[in-house]
Amino acid sequence: MRPEFYEIHAIIEGRAIRAVGWNFFDEPIIVFNSPPHVYYYHYEKKVLERCTNFWYLYRVKRIGACIEIDDFSIHITPK
Repeated sequence: MRPEFYEIHAIIEGRAIRAVGWNFFDEPIIVFNSPPHVYYYHYEKKVLERCTNFWYLYRVKRIGACIEIDDFSIHITPK
């Protein structure tokens, strides 16, 4: 899935948020930004995390406060 061909939006806890980036080559992650939080959606695991003061390092290490969010839906549409 190439980013230039798709729009990705999410409804997270009742708010519409547009994806700011994604990576399907190393780790299938979609990134959403709604300050002060960053949301990371793991495409294969179907898990969304809301993080504060978060850096995603080398696909494995998480630094910062993250919690899993259950109230969300992801919408991927071709451009």
